[in-house]
Amino acid sequence: MISRLVPKIVGWRNYYRTVVSRKSFEKMDHLMYWKVFAKVNRDGNSKTVTKHKADAIHAHLPQHTDQKITRHIKVKGMRSPCDGDWAYWATRLGKSPDLTPRQAKLLKSQKGRCGHCHQWFEMGDLLEVHHVDGNHRNNKQANLQLLHRHCHHAITRTMLHDKAKHVEEPCAAKVASTVLKPSGRSDPFA
Repeated sequence: MISRLVPKIVGWRNYYRTVVSRKSFEKMDHLMYWKVFAKVNRDGNSKTVTKHKADAIHAHLPQHTDQKITRHIKVKGMRSPCDGDWAYWATRLGKSPDLTPRQAKLLKSQKGRCGHCHQWFEMGDLLEVHHVDGNHRNNKQANLQLLHRHCHHAITRTMLHDKAKHVEEPCAAKVASTVLKPSGRSDPFA
């Protein structure tokens, strides 16, 4: 029974996730519980066994109210996926043939704005992924930002400049500088 119900519940709640359906989802969860209870009750068990079975089955079913409601946003003006405005479509859809999947996902999460200067990305902008903590092995979503190339260069330059202030030169602590040893041959220019 569970294997037949799960795809129908998931499909139904995905279909209606873009409309105002919170109360309908709550009602469907309530009705689903009582439908499961009635089905188990028809099997002829006692009321306490029926209630425990219905609870167990209902716990394995996806809840309608767990579906996140996502509002449908109308396409602006005369926009078309063929017009070449990758910034608009990648921000809207989270994917673009002109961007890597990571860049498109970041563009959508940042709502089309640069993570540094907060200006809108436009067609022709060169984009780079920036690691906030400077660790290029840390590819967690919270550590990544999509930036204009010139913003990324400015941040990287600042990070390198700050790092250089704290690093001592290897010979800075020595009183005398390193002296070259003579080769043992005479110097013809001396």
